[in-house]
Amino acid sequence: MVIRLKRLLRKTTALILALLLAATGLPALTPALADGADFDVELVKARIDLIPDTVGRNDVKKVNLAKTDYDKLTQQQKTQVTNYGKLENALQQVQQLKNDPIRITCVGSSTTEGVGASDMSKYSYPAQLQALLGPDFVITNAGASGTTVVFGAGTNQYYGSAKYNLSMSSNPDMVLMFVGSNDATNDNWYRTDINYPEKFKSCYKALLEGYLNLSTRPTVVMCYPYNVYTGDGRPTIVPNHVIPILNEIAAEYGCPILDLYTPTTWENWRELMPDALHPNDQGYAIVAKAAYDFITDYFSTELKELKAGGQSIELLEGVSDYGVLVTNGQIPQITAVGANDKQKITITQAEGPLPAVAKIRVVSADDEFSQLYTVTFAESEEDIKGHKVAADIARIGNVTLEKEQMINQARSSYDSLPPRQMAVVQNYDVLISAEAKLDEIKEIAAAADAVKNMIEALGEITSRSQKADIKAARAAYEALSAEAKELVTNYDKLLQAVETMYTIDPAFKVEDAIDLIKENNYRYGSKIRAARAMYDALSAEDKANVGNYGKLVAAEAAVKAQYDAYTVTISPANWTNKYSKYPWLNADRVTEADKQATVEAMADEMKYEYVMQDYCLGKTSGVYNLDTGAWGEILSLQTDNNIWNADPTGLRYETDNIWNPWNQGGRYWAMVGVPFVGMAFSQKGYFGLKDFGQIALGNSFVYEGKVYQVYWAGTYWHEDVPLVQGNTNVAINKIDYFPGSSGSADITNNTFRYAYANYSQVNKWQGLTLGIPVGNAVKDGNLTYQEFTGPYGSAWIVNTADRISASSTSSNDSMKQNQAYVIAGELAEVFKSLADTNAERFAITGAPLGNAENGAQRFENGILTASGFKTGEEPVEEPMLGDVDLDGRRTVADIVMIRSAIMGRTELSEQQIRAANVDEDPEGRITVTDIVALRRLIMSEE
Repeated sequence: MVIRLKRLLRKTTALILALLLAATGLPALTPALADGADFDVELVKARIDLIPDTVGRNDVKKVNLAKTDYDKLTQQQKTQVTNYGKLENALQQVQQLKNDPIRITCVGSSTTEGVGASDMSKYSYPAQLQALLGPDFVITNAGASGTTVVFGAGTNQYYGSAKYNLSMSSNPDMVLMFVGSNDATNDNWYRTDINYPEKFKSCYKALLEGYLNLSTRPTVVMCYPYNVYTGDGRPTIVPNHVIPILNEIAAEYGCPILDLYTPTTWENWRELMPDALHPNDQGYAIVAKAAYDFITDYFSTELKELKAGGQSIELLEGVSDYGVLVTNGQIPQITAVGANDKQKITITQAEGPLPAVAKIRVVSADDEFSQLYTVTFAESEEDIKGHKVAADIARIGNVTLEKEQMINQARSSYDSLPPRQMAVVQNYDVLISAEAKLDEIKEIAAAADAVKNMIEALGEITSRSQKADIKAARAAYEALSAEAKELVTNYDKLLQAVETMYTIDPAFKVEDAIDLIKENNYRYGSKIRAARAMYDALSAEDKANVGNYGKLVAAEAAVKAQYDAYTVTISPANWTNKYSKYPWLNADRVTEADKQATVEAMADEMKYEYVMQDYCLGKTSGVYNLDTGAWGEILSLQTDNNIWNADPTGLRYETDNIWNPWNQGGRYWAMVGVPFVGMAFSQKGYFGLKDFGQIALGNSFVYEGKVYQVYWAGTYWHEDVPLVQGNTNVAINKIDYFPGSSGSADITNNTFRYAYANYSQVNKWQGLTLGIPVGNAVKDGNLTYQEFTGPYGSAWIVNTADRISASSTSSNDSMKQNQAYVIAGELAEVFKSLADTNAERFAITGAPLGNAENGAQRFENGILTASGFKTGEEPVEEPMLGDVDLDGRRTVADIVMIRSAIMGRTELSEQQIRAANVDEDPEGRITVTDIVALRRLIMSEE
């Protein structure tokens, strides 16, 4: 609107001036100045004059500017554009350029085809390269997964494949040969039946010559394979053998090289390769950007240096026409240096009279792009005002409030230009965008200022009556854009006001907690429970002030119905002898009771995730069948929403799973795995992006801003970011430590792994974890111990040499019987306070004799309690004889526990065993005579 008003004002002023001149009898102004309509005509004519006779791809913008302004003219004005024929010719050349794009063919294997991308048609590197390069280019993806350069040697050769035929028929102007990675495996490179390196070299040359001899005579770019992390030899064969051969061939044939290896050796590249070989979407973006930079440099028409009479002319982005003021009447000579040595530069020096124009034509490699630069020499600044405005616009750069004056000045200068000078400003669109961005920034700042004023108006928070104002200010802040929120510099004051109101009105805090419940479903279970706990802690008076309590009640009812309807069971029918990684779980080594306990643990794990973690692993009712063990050689159940869910109907189910390790389209995967009998844990969320090939020893947990999960042979973590289905760009990192680790080996015969998993299983519904290993397990005399840390503080797993050596890793019962002991929770903090080092601590306590029971844990040298460590010399409180449930009384309940223990249904602790030995059998055996003796004691007390 501002621009149109200024234009209208200029036209009106010119018309009035012409009428006044006519009335006074003075000579009339020229039509170009007196008639506002003619101004537009002259502008279009000037724009057309700036179009070179031969239009290159970089001249298209000039043509489009002229055509856009021409189309805005009235029919009568168009008849005055006397050089329209030149525009017509230019438009025809532009169409020819559109009909003849630069064709680039990407030759390669799976990493060209796009294996690993969430959608190969969108996120393979050729697809992302197409998006970067735009319509002047057509990219052909001729990648064929699993193929090799070598042919005629029994490999899955690229030569002769369907994608090879596609590459040969694609009429390429450039070929990117991104091949060689599949040749660089130990199995191929070190074959004994042929000299594979020599065969690779000869076959590579044959492929290369095939492309070089195409009728289009394409430029063939030889690409280094990028860095990978596989265990098949590629990480060393590619840099040490393949790349040197490629350098040798490139020198022989004079081919350019695109280095994709160096850009992929940075520290975090591994995080972008879920399977250590194929990048994810973000990884392919890096490959595409490297290719884009190479191609744009190869076809560049940019100048590195432009001088007039030895004086540098500032080169500005988006500017190709420059103006130089001449003070002595002498026109200086132009010199220019291109951005690369493949360019051809032709300079036509300016000749008098002034103003005079020098022309610099830059033609890219392969003559595909050309750019015309001009330098206008003038004695008067009036003759180069347009060049100055174009330069001022280019210098605006990133728009901020501080640049408002610069933008306004550029607008004012532009609007005052005559048509011929205005036409020189080819970057006028930059000014338009800058003005729009400035208006947006000012709107954002105004919105932020309004919220800041609302916060300031809150003043000191002293009464409940201010709650509405606080809510209004907070709602206004939440409605702001992210940019506007950054400008609310007094936001801390709002947070403090909220905290103060929480103190004044406890109901307000509960209302906020209830408002966090956005939907009445299982995904908000944790928030519902938290709000309920807060509400129940209120006084009766404060409860009455909770205005949205009905919302909480409705949410509880809805979620309870979902929990009650969760009835998933798991059948052990597919239990096999194929669990070679965990052989103690094979069918011939477990009982039917073991199987039932295990599938119940798996079903319990799925419900735990649903109820306590607000996470749906798979379907919520019906029966799952175990994986047969052919996949991964582990006892597991894969749960997802696609046909892989082992559901006989093939139905799909909504889940909260993110994606899958194999980039199979539409598959949202998770796994429930079993490390030992009766234990099960999930691999879910972003950990579901990886195929670790191993079982977790506990569920994932958040600690210090990261999500951790301890697995059989390592600890994995990722940043604590929101779960977004389909997001594959979260880096998964590994810590080499695991329970019982010493380097990559386990030195505890799985007794530490069992202890960690058992603790995780027993305390699952309480949400407890031992955390992550601080380091490797340490042998110290008869003891081996390992320290852990996590959200619940420090913890230790400890075992003795005799128990470790007695553990058989082929028997679940043996590992269970000899499992290590755990020091955790409040007792771990007391243990930590005993001394400065672990060695000193265990020197005080000796080896643990069992896990903690009823707030106490027995050691060789005494008992650890919340109050400290009592040595063996101090009196130790023994349980009352017959008080098996340790409640301080002898009752029928104790008789029931003894009977259950005799029948093998209940496992008693060491302390309970001593209490159950009522007949004081010297060997400590628990028999029916203990029940008889306990009955007598109970009867005597009555």
